[in-house]
Amino acid sequence: MVNDWGRRLRRWWSRLIADWRGGTTVLLEIVRECNQRCAYCYRLPDSRGPARRLAPAELDTVLERLTTHFGRLRLTITGGEPTLHPDLEAMVRRCVAVDPAATLITNLSTMTPALAGRLRAAGLRGIQVTFLSPVPAEHEALCGAGSFDRWLAGLTHAREAGLEVGAILLVTRPTARRVPESLRFLLGLGLGSFLVNRYNGGFPAKGGGEPPGPAPQQAPSRPATDDGLSTTDVPARGGDGPAPAAADPLPAAADPAGLFLTGGDLDRFLADLEEAGARWNLTIPLGVPIPSCLADLSRYPHLEFSACPIGRDRGMYWAVGADGALRACNHLPGSLGDLLTTPVADILRGEPWQRLRQELATVPAPCRGCPTFDRCRGGCRGAAATWAGSAAGLDPWVERVLAGRDREGPPG
Repeated sequence: MVNDWGRRLRRWWSRLIADWRGGTTVLLEIVRECNQRCAYCYRLPDSRGPARRLAPAELDTVLERLTTHFGRLRLTITGGEPTLHPDLEAMVRRCVAVDPAATLITNLSTMTPALAGRLRAAGLRGIQVTFLSPVPAEHEALCGAGSFDRWLAGLTHAREAGLEVGAILLVTRPTARRVPESLRFLLGLGLGSFLVNRYNGGFPAKGGGEPPGPAPQQAPSRPATDDGLSTTDVPARGGDGPAPAAADPLPAAADPAGLFLTGGDLDRFLADLEEAGARWNLTIPLGVPIPSCLADLSRYPHLEFSACPIGRDRGMYWAVGADGALRACNHLPGSLGDLLTTPVADILRGEPWQRLRQELATVPAPCRGCPTFDRCRGGCRGAAATWAGSAAGLDPWVERVLAGRDREGPPG
Protein backbone atom coordinates (compact mmCIF):
# COMPACT_ATOMS: atom_id res chain seq x y z
CA MET A 1 0.00 0.00 0.00
CA VAL A 2 2.82 2.42 0.85
CA ASN A 3 4.50 1.68 -2.46
CA ASP A 4 1.21 2.21 -4.28
CA TRP A 5 0.73 5.61 -2.67
CA GLY A 6 4.32 6.50 -3.49
CA ARG A 7 3.70 5.60 -7.12
CA ARG A 8 0.55 7.73 -7.20
CA LEU A 9 2.40 10.63 -5.61
CA ARG A 10 5.15 10.46 -8.24
CA ARG A 11 2.54 10.39 -11.00
CA TRP A 12 0.74 13.40 -9.49
CA TRP A 13 4.01 15.28 -9.11
CA SER A 14 5.08 14.63 -12.72
CA ARG A 15 1.72 15.87 -13.96
CA LEU A 16 1.96 18.95 -11.76
CA ILE A 17 5.40 19.77 -13.16
CA ALA A 18 4.15 19.26 -16.73
CA ASP A 19 1.17 21.54 -16.10
CA TRP A 20 3.41 24.15 -14.49
CA ARG A 21 5.79 24.05 -17.41
CA GLY A 22 2.88 24.32 -19.82
CA GLY A 23 3.40 25.24 -23.41
CA THR A 24 2.57 23.78 -26.80
CA THR A 25 4.56 20.75 -27.91
CA VAL A 26 6.17 20.95 -31.34
CA LEU A 27 8.27 18.31 -33.10
CA LEU A 28 10.83 19.92 -35.39
CA GLU A 29 11.91 17.61 -38.22
CA ILE A 30 15.11 19.44 -39.09
CA VAL A 31 16.19 16.90 -41.73
CA ARG A 32 14.17 14.73 -44.08
CA GLU A 33 16.72 11.99 -44.70
CA CYS A 34 17.74 9.13 -42.43
CA ASN A 35 20.71 6.75 -42.46
CA GLN A 36 18.57 3.77 -41.41
CA ARG A 37 15.56 2.13 -43.02
CA CYS A 38 13.72 0.91 -39.95
CA ALA A 39 10.79 -1.33 -40.78
CA TYR A 40 8.50 0.40 -38.29
CA CYS A 41 9.16 3.99 -39.41
CA TYR A 42 6.08 6.15 -40.02
CA ARG A 43 8.04 8.70 -42.09
CA LEU A 44 9.59 6.36 -44.67
CA PRO A 45 8.36 8.08 -47.85
CA ASP A 46 9.77 11.38 -46.64
CA SER A 47 13.03 9.91 -45.36
CA ARG A 48 13.61 8.41 -48.81
CA GLY A 49 12.75 11.53 -50.74
CA PRO A 50 15.13 14.27 -51.87
CA ALA A 51 17.37 15.53 -49.09
CA ARG A 52 15.92 18.56 -47.36
CA ARG A 53 17.31 20.28 -44.30
CA LEU A 54 15.81 23.18 -42.44
CA ALA A 55 18.41 25.96 -42.42
CA PRO A 56 19.21 27.85 -39.20
CA ALA A 57 17.68 31.04 -40.60
CA GLU A 58 14.56 29.10 -41.58
CA LEU A 59 14.36 27.67 -38.07
CA ASP A 60 14.44 31.24 -36.74
CA THR A 61 11.39 32.04 -38.85
CA VAL A 62 9.58 28.88 -37.77
CA LEU A 63 10.24 29.47 -34.07
CA GLU A 64 9.23 33.11 -34.30
CA ARG A 65 5.91 32.26 -35.95
CA LEU A 66 5.20 29.41 -33.52
CA THR A 67 6.03 31.52 -30.47
CA THR A 68 3.93 34.43 -31.72
CA HIS A 69 0.89 32.18 -32.03
CA PHE A 70 1.27 29.64 -29.23
CA GLY A 71 3.44 31.40 -26.66
CA ARG A 72 5.58 29.00 -24.66
CA LEU A 73 6.85 26.03 -26.67
CA ARG A 74 8.02 22.56 -25.71
CA LEU A 75 10.40 21.44 -28.43
CA THR A 76 11.58 18.08 -29.68
CA ILE A 77 14.23 17.98 -32.40
CA THR A 78 13.77 15.05 -34.75
CA GLY A 79 13.88 14.00 -38.39
CA GLY A 80 14.75 11.84 -40.33
CA GLU A 81 17.89 11.44 -38.28
CA PRO A 82 18.60 14.93 -36.87
CA THR A 83 22.29 14.28 -36.22
CA LEU A 84 22.80 14.29 -40.00
CA HIS A 85 22.18 18.05 -40.03
CA PRO A 86 25.43 19.89 -40.87
CA ASP A 87 24.55 22.77 -38.52
CA LEU A 88 23.18 20.63 -35.72
CA GLU A 89 24.73 22.56 -32.84
CA ALA A 90 23.39 25.84 -34.23
CA MET A 91 19.94 24.30 -34.48
CA VAL A 92 20.16 23.01 -30.92
CA ARG A 93 21.25 26.40 -29.58
CA ARG A 94 18.27 28.07 -31.22
CA CYS A 95 15.88 25.50 -29.77
CA VAL A 96 17.21 25.61 -26.21
CA ALA A 97 17.05 29.41 -26.31
CA VAL A 98 13.29 28.99 -26.76
CA ASP A 99 12.88 25.87 -24.61
CA PRO A 100 15.76 25.07 -22.23
CA ALA A 101 14.36 21.55 -21.81
CA ALA A 102 14.28 20.82 -25.55
CA THR A 103 15.13 17.22 -26.37
CA LEU A 104 16.43 15.38 -29.43
CA ILE A 105 15.28 12.04 -30.85
CA THR A 106 18.09 10.00 -32.39
CA ASN A 107 18.82 6.44 -33.49
CA LEU A 108 22.29 6.83 -31.89
CA SER A 109 24.04 5.47 -34.99
CA THR A 110 26.16 8.60 -35.47
CA MET A 111 26.67 9.44 -31.79
CA THR A 112 30.36 9.82 -31.01
CA PRO A 113 32.03 11.20 -27.88
CA ALA A 114 32.81 14.39 -29.78
CA LEU A 115 29.26 14.87 -31.06
CA ALA A 116 27.74 14.13 -27.68
CA GLY A 117 30.07 16.65 -26.08
CA ARG A 118 29.20 19.33 -28.64
CA LEU A 119 25.49 18.76 -28.13
CA ARG A 120 25.87 19.10 -24.38
CA ALA A 121 27.97 22.24 -24.84
CA ALA A 122 25.24 23.66 -27.10
CA GLY A 123 22.82 23.40 -24.19
CA LEU A 124 21.05 20.13 -24.94
CA ARG A 125 20.09 18.33 -21.75
CA GLY A 126 18.65 15.08 -23.00
CA ILE A 127 17.85 12.75 -25.87
CA GLN A 128 15.19 10.16 -26.62
CA VAL A 129 16.07 6.81 -28.16
CA THR A 130 13.96 3.95 -29.51
CA PHE A 131 14.68 0.39 -28.39
CA LEU A 132 13.33 -2.76 -30.05
CA SER A 133 14.75 -5.87 -28.40
CA PRO A 134 17.63 -7.01 -26.18
CA VAL A 135 18.30 -9.74 -28.75
CA PRO A 136 20.67 -8.23 -31.34
CA ALA A 137 19.30 -10.25 -34.26
CA GLU A 138 15.74 -9.10 -33.52
CA HIS A 139 16.76 -5.46 -33.15
CA GLU A 140 18.77 -5.60 -36.38
CA ALA A 141 16.00 -7.33 -38.31
CA LEU A 142 14.01 -4.12 -37.83
CA CYS A 143 16.80 -1.53 -37.97
CA GLY A 144 19.59 -3.04 -40.07
CA ALA A 145 22.85 -4.91 -39.57
CA GLY A 146 25.10 -3.48 -36.88
CA SER A 147 22.40 -1.21 -35.44
CA PHE A 148 22.36 -2.92 -32.04
CA ASP A 149 26.05 -2.34 -31.33
CA ARG A 150 25.82 1.22 -32.66
CA TRP A 151 22.86 1.82 -30.34
CA LEU A 152 24.79 0.61 -27.29
CA ALA A 153 27.91 2.57 -28.20
CA GLY A 154 25.96 5.75 -28.89
CA LEU A 155 24.11 5.40 -25.61
CA THR A 156 27.40 5.16 -23.74
CA HIS A 157 28.82 8.23 -25.48
CA ALA A 158 25.69 10.28 -24.79
CA ARG A 159 25.60 9.43 -21.10
CA GLU A 160 29.32 10.00 -20.62
CA ALA A 161 28.83 13.49 -22.06
CA GLY A 162 26.18 14.20 -19.43
CA LEU A 163 23.11 13.87 -21.62
CA GLU A 164 20.03 12.45 -19.97
CA VAL A 165 18.52 9.56 -21.91
CA GLY A 166 14.87 8.61 -22.15
CA ALA A 167 13.99 5.33 -23.85
CA ILE A 168 11.00 4.47 -26.01
CA LEU A 169 10.37 0.72 -26.00
CA LEU A 170 8.65 0.00 -29.30
CA VAL A 171 6.84 -3.34 -29.31
CA THR A 172 6.11 -5.11 -32.59
CA ARG A 173 4.61 -8.52 -33.20
CA PRO A 174 8.02 -10.19 -33.64
CA THR A 175 9.29 -8.71 -30.35
CA ALA A 176 6.12 -8.80 -28.24
CA ARG A 177 7.22 -11.79 -26.18
CA ARG A 178 10.40 -9.92 -25.22
CA VAL A 179 8.66 -7.20 -23.20
CA PRO A 180 9.78 -8.45 -19.74
CA GLU A 181 13.35 -8.98 -20.97
CA SER A 182 13.39 -5.60 -22.70
CA LEU A 183 12.28 -3.81 -19.55
CA ARG A 184 14.90 -5.60 -17.46
CA PHE A 185 17.52 -4.68 -20.02
CA LEU A 186 16.60 -0.98 -20.04
CA LEU A 187 16.38 -0.79 -16.27
CA GLY A 188 19.67 -2.63 -16.01
CA LEU A 189 21.24 0.08 -18.15
CA GLY A 190 19.95 2.62 -15.65
CA LEU A 191 17.29 4.01 -18.00
CA GLY A 192 14.52 4.64 -15.51
CA SER A 193 12.80 7.18 -17.77
CA PHE A 194 10.93 5.47 -20.58
CA LEU A 195 7.60 5.00 -22.25
CA VAL A 196 6.25 2.02 -24.16
CA ASN A 197 4.62 2.13 -27.59
CA ARG A 198 2.87 -0.61 -29.48
CA TYR A 199 3.71 -0.52 -33.18
CA ASN A 200 1.66 2.15 -34.91
CA GLY A 201 1.00 1.82 -38.63
CA GLY A 202 2.97 4.15 -40.86
CA PHE A 203 2.51 3.53 -44.55
CA PRO A 204 1.19 0.26 -46.04
CA ALA A 205 3.41 -1.63 -48.44
CA LYS A 206 3.10 -0.63 -52.09
CA GLY A 207 3.36 -3.20 -54.84
CA GLY A 208 6.57 -3.13 -56.83
CA GLY A 209 8.31 -0.64 -54.55
CA GLU A 210 11.27 -0.94 -52.24
CA PRO A 211 10.25 -2.66 -49.01
CA PRO A 212 9.91 -0.26 -46.09
CA GLY A 213 12.58 -1.88 -43.97
CA PRO A 214 15.68 -4.05 -44.04
CA ALA A 215 15.44 -7.77 -44.51
CA PRO A 216 16.48 -9.69 -41.41
CA GLN A 217 20.18 -9.70 -40.77
CA GLN A 218 21.79 -12.27 -38.51
CA ALA A 219 23.94 -10.47 -35.99
CA PRO A 220 27.52 -11.63 -35.47
CA SER A 221 27.97 -14.06 -32.64
CA ARG A 222 28.81 -12.47 -29.30
CA PRO A 223 29.31 -13.54 -25.69
CA ALA A 224 26.11 -14.55 -23.99
CA THR A 225 26.44 -11.86 -21.34
CA ASP A 226 26.14 -9.12 -23.98
CA ASP A 227 22.39 -9.64 -24.01
CA GLY A 228 22.05 -8.00 -20.59
CA LEU A 229 19.12 -10.06 -19.28
CA SER A 230 18.23 -11.18 -15.77
CA THR A 231 15.82 -13.95 -14.88
CA THR A 232 15.19 -12.81 -11.32
CA ASP A 233 15.03 -9.07 -10.78
CA VAL A 234 16.30 -5.78 -12.18
CA PRO A 235 19.96 -6.38 -13.03
CA ALA A 236 22.62 -4.07 -11.67
CA ARG A 237 23.67 -2.99 -15.18
CA GLY A 238 23.28 -3.93 -18.82
CA GLY A 239 25.44 -6.91 -19.59
CA ASP A 240 24.56 -8.94 -16.50
CA GLY A 241 22.55 -12.13 -16.57
CA PRO A 242 22.17 -15.19 -18.77
CA ALA A 243 21.60 -15.17 -22.50
CA PRO A 244 18.00 -15.18 -23.70
CA ALA A 245 16.49 -17.85 -25.84
CA ALA A 246 17.62 -17.90 -29.44
CA ALA A 247 15.94 -15.30 -31.62
CA ASP A 248 12.90 -16.42 -33.55
CA PRO A 249 13.24 -16.24 -37.33
CA LEU A 250 11.78 -12.92 -38.44
CA PRO A 251 10.00 -12.38 -41.74
CA ALA A 252 11.30 -9.85 -44.21
CA ALA A 253 9.76 -6.49 -43.40
CA ALA A 254 8.24 -6.03 -46.86
CA ASP A 255 4.80 -5.45 -45.35
CA PRO A 256 4.60 -3.35 -42.17
CA ALA A 257 1.22 -4.91 -41.41
CA GLY A 258 3.23 -7.90 -40.19
CA LEU A 259 4.44 -5.75 -37.30
CA PHE A 260 0.95 -5.15 -35.87
CA LEU A 261 0.20 -6.84 -32.55
CA THR A 262 -2.59 -9.41 -32.70
CA GLY A 263 -5.33 -9.51 -30.09
CA GLY A 264 -3.46 -12.25 -28.26
CA ASP A 265 -0.22 -10.25 -28.44
CA LEU A 266 -2.02 -7.25 -26.98
CA ASP A 267 -3.37 -9.22 -24.02
CA ARG A 268 0.08 -10.59 -23.19
CA PHE A 269 1.72 -7.20 -23.82
CA LEU A 270 -0.52 -5.45 -21.30
CA ALA A 271 -0.25 -8.27 -18.76
CA ASP A 272 3.55 -8.26 -18.98
CA LEU A 273 3.69 -4.49 -18.54
CA GLU A 274 1.32 -4.57 -15.56
CA GLU A 275 3.34 -7.31 -13.90
CA ALA A 276 6.54 -5.31 -14.41
CA GLY A 277 4.94 -2.16 -13.03
CA ALA A 278 3.74 -4.00 -9.94
CA ARG A 279 7.07 -5.75 -9.40
CA TRP A 280 9.22 -2.65 -9.67
CA ASN A 281 6.68 -0.08 -8.46
CA LEU A 282 6.61 1.73 -11.79
CA THR A 283 3.98 3.72 -13.59
CA ILE A 284 4.52 2.86 -17.24
CA PRO A 285 3.17 5.37 -19.79
CA LEU A 286 1.94 4.13 -23.17
CA GLY A 287 2.29 6.72 -25.89
CA VAL A 288 0.16 5.17 -28.66
CA PRO A 289 -3.60 4.86 -28.08
CA ILE A 290 -5.19 1.54 -27.10
CA PRO A 291 -8.99 1.84 -27.28
CA SER A 292 -11.09 0.43 -24.45
CA CYS A 293 -12.95 -1.86 -26.87
CA LEU A 294 -9.76 -3.91 -27.18
CA ALA A 295 -8.92 -4.25 -23.49
CA ASP A 296 -10.36 -3.52 -20.05
CA LEU A 297 -7.96 -0.72 -19.17
CA SER A 298 -9.05 -0.72 -15.52
CA ARG A 299 -7.21 -4.03 -15.07
CA TYR A 300 -3.87 -2.28 -15.47
CA PRO A 301 -3.42 0.27 -12.65
CA HIS A 302 0.33 0.55 -13.25
CA LEU A 303 -0.15 1.61 -16.86
CA GLU A 304 -0.93 5.11 -18.05
CA PHE A 305 -2.92 5.07 -21.28
CA SER A 306 -3.10 7.87 -23.83
CA ALA A 307 -5.54 9.05 -26.47
CA CYS A 308 -5.12 10.55 -29.92
CA PRO A 309 -4.41 14.25 -29.26
CA ILE A 310 -5.00 15.67 -32.76
CA GLY A 311 -7.33 18.66 -32.64
CA ARG A 312 -7.79 18.64 -28.87
CA ASP A 313 -7.58 21.74 -26.74
CA ARG A 314 -5.30 19.92 -24.30
CA GLY A 315 -2.38 17.66 -25.16
CA MET A 316 -2.18 18.33 -28.87
CA TYR A 317 1.25 18.55 -30.42
CA TRP A 318 2.33 19.86 -33.79
CA ALA A 319 5.04 18.90 -36.25
CA VAL A 320 7.09 21.00 -38.64
CA GLY A 321 8.75 19.30 -41.59
CA ALA A 322 12.22 19.96 -42.95
CA ASP A 323 10.53 22.04 -45.66
CA GLY A 324 8.78 24.25 -43.09
CA ALA A 325 5.37 22.61 -43.54
CA LEU A 326 3.14 22.65 -40.46
CA ARG A 327 1.32 19.41 -39.66
CA ALA A 328 -1.19 18.58 -36.95
CA CYS A 329 0.78 15.51 -35.83
CA ASN A 330 4.07 13.87 -36.74
CA HIS A 331 2.09 10.83 -37.96
CA LEU A 332 0.02 12.88 -40.42
CA PRO A 333 1.50 13.11 -43.93
CA GLY A 334 -0.33 16.19 -45.24
CA SER A 335 0.77 19.81 -44.91
CA LEU A 336 -1.52 22.42 -43.39
CA GLY A 337 0.59 25.25 -44.77
CA ASP A 338 4.08 26.69 -45.10
CA LEU A 339 5.43 28.29 -41.92
CA LEU A 340 8.28 29.86 -43.86
CA THR A 341 5.82 32.11 -45.67
CA THR A 342 2.61 32.09 -43.64
CA PRO A 343 1.70 32.92 -40.02
CA VAL A 344 0.16 30.13 -37.95
CA ALA A 345 -3.16 31.95 -37.58
CA ASP A 346 -3.55 32.17 -41.35
CA ILE A 347 -2.67 28.50 -41.77
CA LEU A 348 -5.30 27.48 -39.22
CA ARG A 349 -7.94 29.48 -41.07
CA GLY A 350 -7.13 27.56 -44.22
CA GLU A 351 -9.03 24.73 -45.86
CA PRO A 352 -6.61 21.86 -44.97
CA TRP A 353 -6.99 22.41 -41.21
CA GLN A 354 -10.74 22.86 -41.43
CA ARG A 355 -11.08 19.68 -43.51
CA LEU A 356 -8.94 17.73 -41.05
CA ARG A 357 -11.08 18.89 -38.14
CA GLN A 358 -14.17 17.65 -39.97
CA GLU A 359 -12.53 14.26 -40.53
CA LEU A 360 -11.62 14.02 -36.85
CA ALA A 361 -15.22 14.80 -35.88
CA THR A 362 -16.40 11.82 -37.94
CA VAL A 363 -17.14 8.76 -35.83
CA PRO A 364 -15.92 5.58 -37.58
CA ALA A 365 -18.67 3.00 -38.05
CA PRO A 366 -17.36 0.49 -35.46
CA CYS A 367 -17.21 3.29 -32.86
CA ARG A 368 -20.76 4.62 -33.22
CA GLY A 369 -22.58 4.49 -29.93
CA CYS A 370 -19.43 3.73 -27.94
CA PRO A 371 -19.52 5.67 -24.63
CA THR A 372 -15.72 6.04 -24.53
CA PHE A 373 -15.21 7.25 -28.10
CA ASP A 374 -14.66 10.86 -27.06
CA ARG A 375 -11.61 9.71 -25.17
CA CYS A 376 -10.01 7.08 -27.40
CA ARG A 377 -11.34 8.27 -30.80
CA GLY A 378 -10.78 4.91 -32.43
CA GLY A 379 -7.02 4.79 -31.94
CA CYS A 380 -4.48 6.76 -33.95
CA ARG A 381 -6.26 8.86 -36.57
CA GLY A 382 -2.91 9.74 -38.12
CA ALA A 383 -2.42 6.06 -38.93
CA ALA A 384 -5.91 6.03 -40.43
CA ALA A 385 -4.89 8.88 -42.72
CA THR A 386 -1.70 7.20 -43.92
CA TRP A 387 -3.41 3.85 -44.56
CA ALA A 388 -6.77 4.97 -45.93
CA GLY A 389 -6.14 8.54 -47.04
CA SER A 390 -8.45 10.13 -44.48
CA ALA A 391 -8.39 10.75 -40.74
CA ALA A 392 -12.13 10.01 -40.69
CA GLY A 393 -11.46 6.29 -40.54
CA LEU A 394 -10.45 3.81 -37.89
CA ASP A 395 -6.88 3.09 -36.87
CA PRO A 396 -5.82 0.18 -39.16
CA TRP A 397 -4.43 -1.76 -36.20
CA VAL A 398 -7.74 -1.45 -34.33
CA GLU A 399 -9.55 -2.69 -37.45
CA ARG A 400 -7.36 -5.77 -37.56
CA VAL A 401 -7.70 -6.65 -33.89
CA LEU A 402 -11.48 -6.19 -33.97
CA ALA A 403 -11.73 -8.34 -37.10
CA GLY A 404 -9.65 -11.05 -35.48
CA ARG A 405 -11.81 -11.09 -32.39
CA ASP A 406 -14.96 -11.19 -34.49
CA ARG A 407 -13.62 -14.40 -35.99
CA GLU A 408 -12.22 -15.93 -32.81
CA GLY A 409 -14.41 -14.43 -30.11
CA PRO A 410 -13.28 -12.19 -27.23
CA PRO A 411 -10.47 -13.33 -24.92
CA GLY A 412 -11.54 -15.70 -22.17
